[in-house]
Amino acid sequence: MFDTVFGLPVHVLVLHFAVVLVPLAALATIAVAVRPAWLPRFGVWVAALDAVMVVLVWATKESGEKLLKRIYPDPSARPAAMRTHIERGDDLLWYVVALFVVAAALVVVARLRARGQAAIRDTVPAFVVPVVAVLAVAAAVLVTVQVVRTGHAGSQVVWKPIVQSTNG
Repeated sequence: MFDTVFGLPVHVLVLHFAVVLVPLAALATIAVAVRPAWLPRFGVWVAALDAVMVVLVWATKESGEKLLKRIYPDPSARPAAMRTHIERGDDLLWYVVALFVVAAALVVVARLRARGQAAIRDTVPAFVVPVVAVLAVAAAVLVTVQVVRTGHAGSQVVWKPIVQSTNG
């Protein structure tokens, strides 16, 4: 399933979606975290988008593992840059999971605070929403940095030898 599609490696196709969409999802998370007025209207959608990013990054990781086994069946033959890319890709999945969890938590605590009944509203202290919003911004920044680091490491594996061989 994660090996090839139309004769091309799935990884090469899905990674471009991840490289573009994960930072956009992170930006959407930042937007609802710093604009409390947007949270009730868009918060659930942003958390859902972050959940989709978890699936997308997981698919990218799985397809990368299939491609890796195809190109380097012997793990000892893998270049150091490849190992760096693999480690960063493994970590990226957890960063995206954290982004989703914090975005979902932000939606939940904001909704609890917005309830009109004092018994429900008072279950979440007033300081919790801004604290979770700061955590959401931090998670969004970190996930974006990790996407760049992972993508850069992967690009080095593919393109550095080609560029070096064509430098005359």
